[in-house]
Amino acid sequence: MVSNRKAVQSSQRGAVLVEFAITVSLFLLLVLGIMEFVILLFDMARANEMTRQISRLAITADPVCNIWGTECGSTLVCPGGVVTVALSDVNTTAPSGSDPGPTGYRMLQRAQMFLPDVEASQIGVSYSCSDTGNPLRPRPIPLVTVRLQNYTHPFVIGSFLGLGTGFNFPAFEVTRLGEDLYTEG
Repeated sequence: MVSNRKAVQSSQRGAVLVEFAITVSLFLLLVLGIMEFVILLFDMARANEMTRQISRLAITADPVCNIWGTECGSTLVCPGGVVTVALSDVNTTAPSGSDPGPTGYRMLQRAQMFLPDVEASQIGVSYSCSDTGNPLRPRPIPLVTVRLQNYTHPFVIGSFLGLGTGFNFPAFEVTRLGEDLYTEG
């Protein structure tokens, strides 16, 4: 009788150990999945902020290429004209000395502060005409649109969980009106 009771207790201890292992593994899977989702949401917020910051730089700095000439592939003609370029199509080389560098380089550097693995080909800048500003201004004030597209968030933990290698972000787009610093005189 005593040996039979020990056998039952021994088998129950083994069952408890198996139940504990299953419960802990499922709990860890849940916690790791939540962590991955939080990292994904954080990166989406950073992508949104990145497009906002680049659009601010785009309206305060010189255009990434000469939108009034043919350097961008087309000329901005008003009304209704649009010039769109990818940062990979403009000068993004590092400057030498104290020169801050071309606008495309500064935009890419600012973007990589938020998303270190973003590439120049994933960032597009569009300049279009607006009907605002001083009518005596020699050129109209551009409406600047910055777009992040084809960016894939690499999973940190998700690849171990069987979620694949990454999550494709939707396109993030910010449009701002350029600054009118023109004064008569």
